[in-house]
Amino acid sequence: MTLVFGVKNSSRNSKVFTPSILFLIVMDFVMRKTTEGHNFGIVWGQAKLADLDFADDLALFCHTQGALQDMTNRLHMFGKKVGLRISGEKTKAMSVGDQTAPPITLDGQNIEKLDKFQYLGSYLSEGGDVEVDIRARLGKASNDYGPSGSAAQ
Repeated sequence: MTLVFGVKNSSRNSKVFTPSILFLIVMDFVMRKTTEGHNFGIVWGQAKLADLDFADDLALFCHTQGALQDMTNRLHMFGKKVGLRISGEKTKAMSVGDQTAPPITLDGQNIEKLDKFQYLGSYLSEGGDVEVDIRARLGKASNDYGPSGSAAQ
């Protein structure tokens, strides 16, 4: 998503929000509007998890493909109202379990569907297993420590 805005520093108040803080405030507002009045998300412990945010990346979670499509549409609509745009080229989708679900669309275009995805260093796969993540972590450890187990220098 891209947000374009100007920041002006007045002589009365020398403190100005940095653009990144403003972006996070706007993103929080957009996500609150997106999920307001809907039962989006997955059960996570005692709470409901509908999204994970990191900088300008979002991961959306829903139990059904239809709910994910609705959430994507609402995110797109509320984002546009504040000047944010979802990049269809950068956006990816992945279903865990049901592989027969129709594709998620954005403005009438199919979102690329992945069978595995890396988010913040962890791999997720459409089968729900952790084998891809374990292999990646073992590979990284092998590169860092080598076969002897001591740190590479």
